[in-house]
Amino acid sequence: MTLRKTYVWIGISILIAVSFVICLQYTFHYGGTDLRCRMVGSRLLKEGKSPYFFKWQETDPAWLLDSNDNPDRKVNGNVVTPALLLLNEPLAGFSYGYIRIGWTVLQYLFIIGAIVGVAGFSIATSRNVFWLLLICLFSNIWFFNIERGQTYALYTGLFSLIYCIYNSKARHNHLIAGILAGLCIWIRPLFVCIHIPFVLNRNYRWIMGSIAGFVTGVFIFFLPFRPAWQQYSEAMKYYGLEAVGKVNVLPSGKHLTIPPVIEGVSNITKCVTDFNAGGLANMQQYASRFGVVLSSVQLMAGFALLLICILLPYYRKFGTAPAINTNQLFMLAFLFYMLSELFIVGNRGAYNLVEWIFGTALILCFTERKYSALILAIAGLCCMNGLPFIFRFQYTIGELCMLAAALVFIFQQPAVPKQPLSMA
Repeated sequence: MTLRKTYVWIGISILIAVSFVICLQYTFHYGGTDLRCRMVGSRLLKEGKSPYFFKWQETDPAWLLDSNDNPDRKVNGNVVTPALLLLNEPLAGFSYGYIRIGWTVLQYLFIIGAIVGVAGFSIATSRNVFWLLLICLFSNIWFFNIERGQTYALYTGLFSLIYCIYNSKARHNHLIAGILAGLCIWIRPLFVCIHIPFVLNRNYRWIMGSIAGFVTGVFIFFLPFRPAWQQYSEAMKYYGLEAVGKVNVLPSGKHLTIPPVIEGVSNITKCVTDFNAGGLANMQQYASRFGVVLSSVQLMAGFALLLICILLPYYRKFGTAPAINTNQLFMLAFLFYMLSELFIVGNRGAYNLVEWIFGTALILCFTERKYSALILAIAGLCCMNGLPFIFRFQYTIGELCMLAAALVFIFQQPAVPKQPLSMA
């Protein structure tokens, strides 16, 4: 290792350490409102109770209490799938104070793994890792994820893991990547969108793997928890109605005595409300501002139309050749995944935007000669994080820049890929 690389890796270590110290302050001072909801949901699933409609009563144990839940609301705020709740069960068995710290550490592992995983297939690896960590670990979006205890670092890590397996020299790499991607659909249904480019490019090993992974998930995640999946579906419908104002929560006047200290923690309801971060809202929210209520069918039709508008020029230029650039293919898959978030029902939080680190990694590591995608990405990241100052429509402009950067990256890259380089 050269002296220059040594200094870069020292800088990387300092970046991680400083960011981690800042995030520990959020971890200790705030309760991780979304993390608490998810951990209680995992415990409810294990107990055979509804993770989505359970309402705590004073006779119930405190470890099943989410004190952020409105007792007059039909649902309890849990929006993740039973599959993710099942994966969280080992962590949910600990006391919440330890869970809070443990999840912060895991989020760092997920996001650093995602960055190193993508950068490991590019030239100048250490430099790319430095800039990617600086962009991600000191952003308002990242701190928002840590403070809320959100799951989007996990999704980003899974996306990068699929990418790494696909690009590895392992035998049956495309098949294994497809299996993992098929399993991920159960963890977050929007992962189904990443399969579209691989299906249209007739990557049969990926297709076989994704089918095998999805079917495996039926036996692991679905059949043993069928009632929970039915409740999940009902809860999602309720959130959709709530988002467009068709459901109103009326106060019942019922009062519960909430313990001030729960599992040794007294700040579960404490959260930050002034993070300067954001992006696009979803289409349902935009339409409701004009008094238009979009149904789930209309949202799906709009999403399909948008995909067609992207795919037509894409295949006119590149066709369906098996030798198509892998980075283009994954950027297209990632773009479809991010666009699908704009057509979901319910609300879309600013913490979702941490997933853009995967797209940013591809742009930073693999942009060659033409830097328009990189410039758009930098402008987008600044706007989404409230930089350099706050102005009207800033967050919307920010994510539009990111979407434009992804499209520019896809269409400016050469169709024939270079051989990926292993990490030095």
